[in-house]
Amino acid sequence: MKKKDYIIAAIFSVIVCVAAYFMVSGGIGINVKVEGTPVVNQTQPTQQATQPATQPSTQAPTEAPTQGSAEEKPDAEKPSAEAPKDENGIPQGNEAILKKYTQLMDDAKAKQVGYNKVEFQTIPEEKANLGGILDKIMPVASMFFVDEETARANPENFPKGGDMKWFPLYETTKGCVLTDVSKIERATSEKLSDGNIKLTIELVDEMNPEPIDAGATTCNNHIGAMFNPIRRRDVDDVLQNNFAVKVLIKDLDFDLKYYDCTAELIYNPETDQIVSGDLYMHILIIVNSGKVAGSDVTGDAVLDNAMHLTDFVY
Repeated sequence: MKKKDYIIAAIFSVIVCVAAYFMVSGGIGINVKVEGTPVVNQTQPTQQATQPATQPSTQAPTEAPTQGSAEEKPDAEKPSAEAPKDENGIPQGNEAILKKYTQLMDDAKAKQVGYNKVEFQTIPEEKANLGGILDKIMPVASMFFVDEETARANPENFPKGGDMKWFPLYETTKGCVLTDVSKIERATSEKLSDGNIKLTIELVDEMNPEPIDAGATTCNNHIGAMFNPIRRRDVDDVLQNNFAVKVLIKDLDFDLKYYDCTAELIYNPETDQIVSGDLYMHILIIVNSGKVAGSDVTGDAVLDNAMHLTDFVY
């Protein structure tokens, strides 16, 4: 196998480990396998790899608001005891939208609601930068991913009054612990035609975030305060202890950049109950260095994770 092939093998192997973690975190144990190595010319990652499939129409500032008088601050950043709403009762501004999202998610966990969950992973072709090799990778990747078609055909059902362990946030009583509105890239709210309200929160990008600790009520990074990122030690465990992986890969140094992570929540303003929730994480996997079959490797690839929560029962 030529050196250029090892680069793709390293990228793919990290994706396999990441995908394996998602399955284990949901309580599904698997044995990671590595079968075959695709052949492809090395290509440089493009800017497209760090962009979402669709761009939002507007972008909010990523910097924290500057200090000054209350009159100098935009409405979205004014502190308030009660979340501001417009004449239709829709939360307005980053702080109010985050407060409402947190209240709804915390309340759902406290009431042990029933719900269905669909979660799946993809390597979008437009983000993979692998050209024609993608069709060779996907049959192997499918052993580790839960693809969208399979996930939607087999939704996980969590009955009312059951264990809320796998309702975001994982392994804690809280549904969201984010409080720093400066970590919000974009927040919007809108009233839908059926009378429900949709909240959308997109967070600022973050390198190597960690999930909230089991039982904790705070998190020291903003992605982990709202989403369920990969715990680095779990990926390292696969790399170091899974026989099939560690035979191929040695001394792998990699980073995980979470970008455009977005939560969308629809709720009924009359009952204050969640109707549906969608959480999207986009992960740029960056291989800084390492050895595959004795050869030095670098490279990157993108893994997307989508979680859909529906059929809520209060």
